Amino acid sequence: FMTIREENYLYIDRTSHIRTLENMSGKSFLFVRPRRFGKSLWLNVLNRYYDLALADRFEMLFGDLDIGKHPTPLHNRYFVMEWDFSRIDPRGTADDIADRMNETLNSVIEEFLMYYEDFLPARVKIKSQAINTLGGLLAVIAKTPHKLCLLIDEYDNFANEVMASEESAYKKLVQKEGPLKTLYKGIKEFMKRTPLDRVFITGVSPIVMSDI
Repeated sequence: FMTIREENYLYIDRTSHIRTLENMSGKSFLFVRPRRFGKSLWLNVLNRYYDLALADRFEMLFGDLDIGKHPTPLHNRYFVMEWDFSRIDPRGTADDIADRMNETLNSVIEEFLMYYEDFLPARVKIKSQAINTLGGLLAVIAKTPHKLCLLIDEYDNFANEVMASEESAYKKLVQKEGPLKTLYKGIKEFMKRTPLDRVFITGVSPIVMSDI
């Protein structure tokens, strides 16, 4: 989105839907649409809109768009983290996939810590389980006046590929205390008692979320 705006590409303005989202009940959403439907771009729009580090660029990015002319009170009020599950390699056993998932998400959290280092009052320890690293990060965010918005892109990308090629590995990921189920249980719990305030998830199918 930032490249589109800065380099003057054509952008069809759909930013009024930000207002629609905020007016809906609940703070967690699963947005299921086919591939190449603009899901990732929409998440990127949300990322730039809510990012507290981009407050001084709001006018340039959104000023002439619908939401820029009538912004909501929540613009540039959040720490924003975006997880892209399409980066996770679906090959190997369920344990192999779980290790790569945790490595990938921990890497994103490390990038987040560098990006927001001027806003965070304490260090965060990277733990083997990404959900535990996230818990430590949320404890630090709780010491600030801001909350966290978590954006998850293609949540079912690698799981769908595992489902199609190795059913037993898929079941280990999503059932009982599987790593994917554990991750989302943690997110649900964090929304009850931490500064994790908004979650927006995209994918192509509700199947994986249903199985979880």
